[in-house]
Amino acid sequence: MEESKIYSFGNPDFSYIVKINGGEVSLNEEKGFVVIDRLWEKGDYIELSFPMDIKVIRADERVAEDRGKVSLQRGPIVYNFEDIDNDTFNVGSVILDTNSPMVSKWEEGLLGGVMVIRAKGWKKTTAGLKPIDITAIPNYARLNRGGRSVVWVAETENSAEFEDEWVSGNSFSTYSIGKNKDRVMINYTIIPYSISDGIVGITGSDIAPSNWNHFPISVRIQPNGLMDARNYDTFSSSNAVYYQANKAYKISIVADVNQKTYSVWVTDDLGTTTLLADNFRFRNDAPEINDLGKVCVRGGSGVSAGLFTVRGFTVTSDKVRISNVSVNDGVLSFKALCHKEGVYDIYFVGYDSSGRVIKVIKNTLSMNEGEEKEFFAQLGLCGGYKIFVWHNNTLTPAASPKDI
Repeated sequence: MEESKIYSFGNPDFSYIVKINGGEVSLNEEKGFVVIDRLWEKGDYIELSFPMDIKVIRADERVAEDRGKVSLQRGPIVYNFEDIDNDTFNVGSVILDTNSPMVSKWEEGLLGGVMVIRAKGWKKTTAGLKPIDITAIPNYARLNRGGRSVVWVAETENSAEFEDEWVSGNSFSTYSIGKNKDRVMINYTIIPYSISDGIVGITGSDIAPSNWNHFPISVRIQPNGLMDARNYDTFSSSNAVYYQANKAYKISIVADVNQKTYSVWVTDDLGTTTLLADNFRFRNDAPEINDLGKVCVRGGSGVSAGLFTVRGFTVTSDKVRISNVSVNDGVLSFKALCHKEGVYDIYFVGYDSSGRVIKVIKNTLSMNEGEEKEFFAQLGLCGGYKIFVWHNNTLTPAASPKDI
């Protein structure tokens, strides 16, 4: 069976059995059909047996929203994950252990009777990963009990949201999000409960903030109903973005710790995305940082706590920093500095002038944190080149592959 290019099965097995008069026959497939060519007699009968194994599905990596995530399918039925079944109020924090056994079980008393899938995994919190039992229900039975529901669930820690719901305070206390270096992608949802004043500020992992200027990156809601962001020595916006009370707004940030710049996009509840900050510079009087590692959610000066909430915080950063890239006589070379110990798949890709891939070289290796290696690849003369680095089924750099 030919797989779709939109997604693929992590454990492909499309076996099925065809029997005629109780005896198994060899299969002749043509365009999705089984062709049986024989002289039929009265009383002949066909038995067709389809297994209902649990399949792990992965989307094409070009589908950015589903990178590092999987879905489950049993036979023809796609499954769904809901808050209520998975020991969380934010199902986006659930990480499925695809290496653990998965079993299906009929639950007579659930949703009128459904076949559920049981598995193991974790939920992601600022205190670390917590093991949980995971339950998936058929997609047709979703959203009958309130809460949030998803088809695509995280397979990697980077793809999961923090479970924590961060309510705005009136101090500079912070939440730790790790040590995220080089290029970093951040996503979260902000829900203002009134037209008020406050910031979501981001700073380095070794900073103990005690003032507003301790945050190189700040996204702000204002009492005039507008959002803005800090750009070097002032707050401003590239485009006007209004907000309303009790509406959810998705904030997407791409930051470059080395260049000390960041951009911000805001998506409203209708799905309209607006560029709020276009290549803004880090705050001029903020301390020097080497990573992004702490988040502060607080109201403005003199503003009471609890006026807005941040949910679904995710952060993805480069695991390998690419530098000193050059191409000479068809030989691609560069240096890679490792920020996280692990096994990496590095792809060197050559394109022709129309963008068609004409050559691919893959190099798999283990790297230690802080280790720098130099790479060479004989790709020949091409119209363009790209470097893709993969770690734990996730593409890094966080924002895009490296173009040369």
